[in-house]
Amino acid sequence: MSEENYISRGNYKKNIEEAISILRRNLPKTIVAIIPMWHPRLAIEAEYFIDKLNEECWSREKDVRRLHELSLEYREVAYEIQNERKFDSSDFTVVAQGFMDQLSEPVRDLNGAYNTKFYASDLFHMSKYGNAVLALHLWNCILEPIGKKNQRADLSNDGVAVQCPKQPYPYIRTLGNSLL
Repeated sequence: MSEENYISRGNYKKNIEEAISILRRNLPKTIVAIIPMWHPRLAIEAEYFIDKLNEECWSREKDVRRLHELSLEYREVAYEIQNERKFDSSDFTVVAQGFMDQLSEPVRDLNGAYNTKFYASDLFHMSKYGNAVLALHLWNCILEPIGKKNQRADLSNDGVAVQCPKQPYPYIRTLGNSLL
């Protein structure tokens, strides 16, 4: 893949900020949760190992390395936007939910095999089941304070308990209230 096929870090940040600006203008009392870009191998290797795909486009290690570099840059952008607090007000904020930051392997089942039910038929997107597992981990991450969020969700475990807000912090954690 040529470099022109990639979105630069600067353009990525500009696009995300434009989207957040639209949300801020139109949705008061909102917490925007950004899931930072995860490692591209989560999809690429799943596609390769599950479907025994041998397409040249995914087998070029140079392209995979570049995608990984971009995913790290995009991940940094999510945290920059959160930490800059440019969008913070009394009724609007942005929080990066990095529960997949430390993941780099395709999802496996409890027996260690690649979990085919986690991925949609194109093996690039998540299935309904995969999205449900991600939603569970996202919800639990939303309730964790910033700076103490789990960054390595166990996506092979769909039996994780759904957390509820607990005293003394019975609310969704943001940068502002995580410092309390």
